[in-house]
Amino acid sequence: MKAEDSPKVLNNHQNGLNSQVCVVMVPFPAQGHLNQLLHLSLLISSYGVPVHYTGSPSLNHQAKHRLQGWRIGEGDDLEKKIRFHDFEIPPYELLPPNPKPSMHFPMHLLPLWEASLHLRVHVFELVRQLSVECRRIVVIYDTVMVYVVQDVVDIQNAELFCFVPFSEFNWFLNLYDTMDRKLPSEVDSSIIPQCEIPSNDGILTPKMEKFADEYMRKYSGLESGTLFNTSRVIGGKYVEVLEKISGKKCFAIGPFNPVKIEKPEKETHRHECLEWLDGQEKNSVIYVSFGTITSITDEQIKELAEGLDKSGQKFIWVLRDADKGDVFAESDAVRRPELPEGYEERVKNRGIVVRDWAPQLEILAHSSTGGFF
Repeated sequence: MKAEDSPKVLNNHQNGLNSQVCVVMVPFPAQGHLNQLLHLSLLISSYGVPVHYTGSPSLNHQAKHRLQGWRIGEGDDLEKKIRFHDFEIPPYELLPPNPKPSMHFPMHLLPLWEASLHLRVHVFELVRQLSVECRRIVVIYDTVMVYVVQDVVDIQNAELFCFVPFSEFNWFLNLYDTMDRKLPSEVDSSIIPQCEIPSNDGILTPKMEKFADEYMRKYSGLESGTLFNTSRVIGGKYVEVLEKISGKKCFAIGPFNPVKIEKPEKETHRHECLEWLDGQEKNSVIYVSFGTITSITDEQIKELAEGLDKSGQKFIWVLRDADKGDVFAESDAVRRPELPEGYEERVKNRGIVVRDWAPQLEILAHSSTGGFF
């Protein structure tokens, strides 16, 4: 992390102002979003700055349960580093993920997103209370949650920073589309890759477009700056262009997750796939996973299974249905993807199929992992 890329809140430990500044996190309710802001919370907390992480009870539990890479154990408890605020949201219908959607956007999570809009009053009240105790409150919100933090601008000693959960290149292309793919004169056109760039047209359903218009785009521009989970070395030229286009400071303060994965001194439980990786040769295993919001069809599962079998390649394949709204709730709607009969027995000497959530950071950091599909 470059010093000039760090928000002021990360530098206050040098000035003895730790007790006067605090940070409030407002993550979006999907695993990749929850996870990134929890990693950022731990990074900021390591500077001695108090951090408050907001969400519903089940979402906060999910974020804590799936945390990886940080040495959080006995005597170094997560709850001592970060204050979690469990705010109730209205009940919502748990929709089953659709393995054959007309589009790939995870529409099954929309009821949860709509319910999470009710965090607005809770977040405002928390910031209002903190404004009496702290000289300055920095509110970092996932860009999709701007509706929830809109009232914070009325609190004099609070300041909003938008966190973009996507890459800076992806964010630039989104803006590029909104500008009819015409750059301002002060931006060097060589920033555009010399290849055909896919359009975002049609990526959202009319219902999602309405959601975006009502709860996101309408409130854009409230932030003092934008945070990216990247570094200037990797995405500097796009961060600089985004600063020119937006007229606001953009901070490249990633990677948030630990680059080096350290094992806790006392490890009470380790995922079975890591134990299996311990017995494999260096760089010999390919890791196969499509994330927590994607369900694939039976036909795709069959094709992948056959391809991995015929490849002769060692592999770890995370094969599970997409997350529902509450990952801890029992539901008959959960689909168990089926493999060809006898498949796991046939590949047991060189492959392992994981049916539950897998510790991705630890898998990718393992010396036996040589590729990621």
